[in-house]
Amino acid sequence: MLITRSLIILLVGFGTIVHGSHFRGGTITWRPLNNTPSGSTVAVQVRERFSWNRATYYCDDTTIAAQGIIGSGYLVTGVSGSYSGVWTNMNTAIACTDYSVALTVSSGEHFETQTFPLNIAFSIGFVSSAWFANLAVGGNGGWSVICHINTAIRPDGFINSSPIAVSLPIVYKQILVQQVHVIQMSDFDGTDILQCRWSTASSSNINGYNECSGVCMGIPLYINLISNNCTLVFSLATAGQYAAAALQIEDYYSSSSTTPMSSVPLQFLFYGYAAPTGSCTTPPAIIGNRPNRACIGTPIGSNVTEYIIVQVYCPGHAITDLVSSAPTGMKKSAIINSSPTQTYLYQFGGAFLICIGCIGCIFNLIIFSKKNLRKNPCSVYFIAYNIANLFQICVTLSQTMLTYGYSISTATWSNSFCRFTYFSGYVVDILSSFYLIMASVDRMLFTSRNARTRRHSNHHVAYICIIVGTICCMLFHSPALILVNIIEIIPNYYVCYSNSNGYLAFTSYYELVKAILIPTLMIICEICTIKNIQSSHHARVIPMSNTVGSTLNPGRSKDRQLIRMLLINITVYIIFNLMPAVVYPYLQIVQYQSRSLAQSQMNSFLTTESERMSRENIPERIVHAKGIGAFGVFEATNDISDICKAKVFKVGTKTRVLTRFSIGADGSGPADTIREARGFAIKMYTDEGIWDLVTISSPVFYIRNPILFPALAAAQKRNAQTNMKDPNIFWNFISNNPETVHQVVMINSDRGVPESFRFINGYGSHTFKMINSKNEYVWVKFHLRCDQNLKNLDAKTAKMLIGEQPGFTAADLSNAIAMKNFPSWTLFIQVMTEEQSRLCPFNAFDMTKIFSHKLYPLRKVGKLTLNENPTNHSSQIEAAAFTPSHLPPGIEVSPDQILQMRISAYADAQLRRVGANSQLIPVNNPHTNKNLKTDSHRDSDSESAVPNKNVRVQPATMHENLPFEDDFFQPRNFYRNVLDNQGRARLINNIARSLAQCTDQNVVHRTWNLLAHLDDDFGRKLAEKIKL
Repeated sequence: MLITRSLIILLVGFGTIVHGSHFRGGTITWRPLNNTPSGSTVAVQVRERFSWNRATYYCDDTTIAAQGIIGSGYLVTGVSGSYSGVWTNMNTAIACTDYSVALTVSSGEHFETQTFPLNIAFSIGFVSSAWFANLAVGGNGGWSVICHINTAIRPDGFINSSPIAVSLPIVYKQILVQQVHVIQMSDFDGTDILQCRWSTASSSNINGYNECSGVCMGIPLYINLISNNCTLVFSLATAGQYAAAALQIEDYYSSSSTTPMSSVPLQFLFYGYAAPTGSCTTPPAIIGNRPNRACIGTPIGSNVTEYIIVQVYCPGHAITDLVSSAPTGMKKSAIINSSPTQTYLYQFGGAFLICIGCIGCIFNLIIFSKKNLRKNPCSVYFIAYNIANLFQICVTLSQTMLTYGYSISTATWSNSFCRFTYFSGYVVDILSSFYLIMASVDRMLFTSRNARTRRHSNHHVAYICIIVGTICCMLFHSPALILVNIIEIIPNYYVCYSNSNGYLAFTSYYELVKAILIPTLMIICEICTIKNIQSSHHARVIPMSNTVGSTLNPGRSKDRQLIRMLLINITVYIIFNLMPAVVYPYLQIVQYQSRSLAQSQMNSFLTTESERMSRENIPERIVHAKGIGAFGVFEATNDISDICKAKVFKVGTKTRVLTRFSIGADGSGPADTIREARGFAIKMYTDEGIWDLVTISSPVFYIRNPILFPALAAAQKRNAQTNMKDPNIFWNFISNNPETVHQVVMINSDRGVPESFRFINGYGSHTFKMINSKNEYVWVKFHLRCDQNLKNLDAKTAKMLIGEQPGFTAADLSNAIAMKNFPSWTLFIQVMTEEQSRLCPFNAFDMTKIFSHKLYPLRKVGKLTLNENPTNHSSQIEAAAFTPSHLPPGIEVSPDQILQMRISAYADAQLRRVGANSQLIPVNNPHTNKNLKTDSHRDSDSESAVPNKNVRVQPATMHENLPFEDDFFQPRNFYRNVLDNQGRARLINNIARSLAQCTDQNVVHRTWNLLAHLDDDFGRKLAEKIKL
């Protein structure tokens, strides 16, 4: 079941709207219960959904819980075509599923199954009256909601399902502003071409009937309708008035088809409101994991909970209503607005602290600036200390108050202000600590028994130290003025932050050093000062003749007060900074601390068991959704027992294998010949358990930092508004992350579009650890070399196949195996010792780099041959659960941080997708152990099995002495020395062709600036192609 939810949020101040007449729009859709023809009839489920005036058909939470009926007394009848004797009139009495108090709307839906003969076509409709009076077009007129049903067999041999589209019954739009509104469309037949059009009153339409009655073309200031993604461009003229939108959503078998297979209605309302006035006009925004208009696939019968998080930008406002189009079975909780106590705390408590802090600092400045104190070096440091504190209060604390108390994020006003606040925050923070340390040093010098030492405690030295220290601190933090930007971390939520991995690492270690070093220096200086004071009471210090005025006199009232004030300030500083001083070192120690095998196994076991308990849903694959698989055998042909003790590599051992080839991005819909890395996942049923080797067709990956993985996934998805592929999003991510260059060059070379899954290599990409029987280890990379030789498609042929044979490469693999032309791959490894890894000029665990074949030659291991097609794609291929943590003894994971992330991410994804007992599915059975599990509705086979018991998980560790990462030297070598002239030209053409689709020229320029570092010739030719 596919549930599409659209949401709008209303702020306090929108009035409740009440109108007399009752219809508020709706839709009718249908689908066969079994789309495979069997006999001469087909059972079809018809769905109707309508919205009504809540004053006429009342609905609330009690009505929904009791499945109360609304809208009774009307019928959906046959209106044209061969419906006589076939269609049974359907009552429009529907169960209420949703309501809105603010919009005075009740909505509901009803499903009914009827049996129709094959190969007939007819139209049904809900025709009655009336809409309400306050419509721009068709006020008080009748309504007509018409749906076309066609049970003819499609060209692919199946029975068609109609498309579906959803909308809120009433959508708010500001008047006198050009609006762009996208209607969400989908279809159970995933390959159909969907179009939308205006409903018409002409009998010449496919329904042969008036489809919209009085509300045809109900938007007076209509500008355009983009049919292929159902985007309305229009304006509303009058505030407080409604405009009805009456549309037909139609599906075509292919882009060349001229007659739709079905046509379903969608009717709803736009409500015009005047531009908001007042001090804050920023509307609220949905933030969090699910942006507005997100589509969420859920299995039938499962419980799914989604949290919708909304950011309110206007102080004093709150969310009053959450309007949705909820299907049967969906419930909404009450709206939980954030506690006003927290807001008031920041508003009033923040203002109070700012006032008290400023008064205190100003008072201190007045005291220390007095004539009898300002020449004292300690007073000079205190003056600088209070100036820094005053600046920090006015800038940092006031910004925090505005952000959390008034929802005004000043740091995101502009990049310049963002960088200034980030820079100044770091500078004044370290300066206040620096001045306090210098005051401590001064008192330590002043109380010394050595007259020469005391001479350094004077206001001239203090001025020099303050000036030099301030300049050094500003220079030290100057990278913030370049590397910090305003970043959209989630939709509609911006922060002032740096996306430079190097700078973030630098600031992390800086905070660690600061948290330890500053309190330590303060404590040392104060201990020395106290000792000096104590010793001065037991000895008389005779000053040198040339140091008049420098005699030690810590007993003077003024000096005693300064020392006492200093001790108090240092004590307060240490108390409030004690937590970071403990936490930062602890995190650094624990983050990369290696755990024992038993600890790792227990941690993995406990995590997996707890996740099994709470997850029993089976959504589709999030990535690599489209795939095909085959079975085969892996035979070890060469001895590698000197480096690995795994039995699967014993010469002569034959191991049954399952492989799944896939397309990486864009769900299950893309054609096989798009330019994208191919997935090549291998599951080996070894004598020691499952070994899942998850490879791709490229030897490198886009990123090495796991924190970028969600951003990478988002960059490859469709635009949330248009549901279209958006090159701006992808190239924006590329241009901001230089580590992606190597993969970009690989994918846009000839290797980006293989002729078939038979003609690709498989690369483990990650670095793994191999251990022999003596517990000696080495680092390895896996290579599966295609024995059929690599074959690729040129751009023209690939584009042709997208339209004519979208499943070309999958069919080629399946047909080759069926004809006993078995494809095979030779498994090689590259071996790197621990010592070599330390001397490696780059991080050996970086997925964006390759190992030199000259320095680390390929070592042959065995051969993989595919010789058996699956008998059931769903239960044998799609039910397969691949997890990189499934490893036999002798193979372990490395400190590669992407691999560490995939270990948990893959396991969690498989638990959610396949179920809590995924190991009971035969294709995931390691064939070695038996294990009883609690029965659950997700059990898919009576045979029990356990996942591989020999999981070895090593926490992500930063390898010692990692050198600086150069993101260009390997792709530069690939461009200059691997590709020939024609290959280089095709690479440039492919990138230019993709960049030409970008509408944001800033993204184009930024991408070119990044890629031009690859090679001067490359940059010049690419600039010519994209006309820079």
